[in-house]
Amino acid sequence: MRRSTYFFIAFCCLPWLATLVIAEEFNYREFENYVSSQENSTEAGERVELFAQLDAVRVQPGEQLKLQLQGRVSAFQHIYSVIPQKGFSPEATQLSVTLPWLQPQGKLQESEPISIVDQAFDSKLLVHQNDFWIHQTFKVAKNAPKGLHQFEGILKYQVCDNKICSLPLSKKFPLKLIIY
Repeated sequence: MRRSTYFFIAFCCLPWLATLVIAEEFNYREFENYVSSQENSTEAGERVELFAQLDAVRVQPGEQLKLQLQGRVSAFQHIYSVIPQKGFSPEATQLSVTLPWLQPQGKLQESEPISIVDQAFDSKLLVHQNDFWIHQTFKVAKNAPKGLHQFEGILKYQVCDNKICSLPLSKKFPLKLIIY
């Protein structure tokens, strides 16, 4: 595409971005990333990107597997640790799956949270900023039916900046597992 095509897209489709296009050194990649990030956002200012995978896609009843979740929180925001916190505080971040034959084993694991003074709760709280990970080990029940199972993982969390918080949110993500 030529620069005039960029101007047409920004002016016709996103008039509030027209000033960015008029600038002499317009960076199309930054424009694409910004538009893409806004399309994926559930609400402006409340955004967590997730990538989920199972460490095994074929398992037998009685075996274990790990659900690995990589996430990124928008700049200047945070989500709360999986560790329940004391006093007046938000709910801990939680991870679950919709497949009843997967039974959680042990505690939910997370990357090292940081401690901040959260003005929204007027407390010192454990949070994740920027990139984070969460892992949960599951055991496949002995009575799990064989075959391909399509199901969802669900991350329950709350996004806050240092002054205001979203309502509790749930983000679902698709998963597939073959039990043989």
